[in-house]
Amino acid sequence: MPAVAGLPAEELYPVYNQVGQLSGLGGAEMYASGITYLSSGQVGQISRSGQTTSTLNFTYAPGTRQLASLRETSLRGTVFTQQALREYTRNDADIITRASTSADAHTADVQCYLYDAMQALTDAWTPASGDCATGPTAARGGPAPYRTWSLTRFPGHLGHDPVSRNSS
Repeated sequence: MPAVAGLPAEELYPVYNQVGQLSGLGGAEMYASGITYLSSGQVGQISRSGQTTSTLNFTYAPGTRQLASLRETSLRGTVFTQQALREYTRNDADIITRASTSADAHTADVQCYLYDAMQALTDAWTPASGDCATGPTAARGGPAPYRTWSLTRFPGHLGHDPVSRNSS
């Protein structure tokens, strides 16, 4: 990799398993020491070792094989920490309608999305309750509260309503 944005140039060394799938990636450090796959061929887990061991675990929706969740954990000495849990809910068209991120000692972030019949995004917001069923006019919350609506809802306008203005 060439030097970029103040980072030095670095050679990356991919490692492959017996069926040709990427199973590790090294360079100045070992970036991924263990990549495992599910029987579907999708990535199931990525491990990174060092003073802190971290693991990414992937789960997928049955049938569609779309990403359902991603859990990142770390172990430093004897201290286990959930760095992030990202979960995705989809509609019948397999489009994300809810994305949530939670982590140990951090405020959960839930973002909700509404679409029209053509699956164009019409509304996005962060409900204070964490429940998308409350709708986009409910109180906003989370670490970066917002409501945004699209051009399809208000032709000619792209709207954004951060909590500081709190009028939609």
